[in-house]
Amino acid sequence: MFTRLVKYAGFLSVALLVGAVSVVASGITLKTGGSVVQKTGGSMTFVAPGSRIGYNEQIFLASYLTSYSQMQRTGSSWLRWEDDWASVQATSSASFVWGPMDTKINAAIADGINSLLIIHYAPTWESSRNCGVNGCVPASTSDFATFCGASATHFLGRVHAYEVWNEENIGQWGLYGIVDYVSYLNACHDAIKLVDPTAVVMNGGLAPAATSAGVSESPMAAIADFYTGGAEYDDLAFHPYSYPASLSIGDSSNNGGLM
Repeated sequence: MFTRLVKYAGFLSVALLVGAVSVVASGITLKTGGSVVQKTGGSMTFVAPGSRIGYNEQIFLASYLTSYSQMQRTGSSWLRWEDDWASVQATSSASFVWGPMDTKINAAIADGINSLLIIHYAPTWESSRNCGVNGCVPASTSDFATFCGASATHFLGRVHAYEVWNEENIGQWGLYGIVDYVSYLNACHDAIKLVDPTAVVMNGGLAPAATSAGVSESPMAAIADFYTGGAEYDDLAFHPYSYPASLSIGDSSNNGGLM
């Protein structure tokens, strides 16, 4: 069975989905094992806590306790966090600042919530490559792999799911292309698996975009480049961002059709 990570636009969004995805005219049905979540019109029936279908939210440290409470009321059990290399090693490769992440993840564990970490954004000291508002593209695959391994080591036993970068088909990596990204994905994948062989390692969620040389690649073009480049990942991650259009309609501004 193909395993896929599906994320929806909004403050709360579906985080991890293992099993089949069925999109129907009346709404969406998500199935994992024997548990089903259905959305029809304005109503939603949620699975019990502990299911591998859940919600994710990129939230600020100051608001995480409120968000946990909101999540628990829906029965969801996954949260997606940023493991921001530029923040953890802001000054040099010799220093690590894990405190803010530890606080959030430990609190999530106490509330029965699983964490999915996005490893991304190189610090400026590491990279002479393309830098943007959110951070830089790494200059060295080995340096990036070292940080991926350090993250897996630090969170071993607490985190078992990772995304490598975010929307790598646009933004900073749009300048270099997916083939370039794949070498970093594979290096990070191998470094994490060396520490935690059971970890689930995904590509960064693909953004809805049209192909434009030196700027972006469409999700389908990016996936084709994954195969061409020998990308190593356990699950495919992408961002539908379909609202207000139907999930069954896909174009350059809406990944819903990929489902």
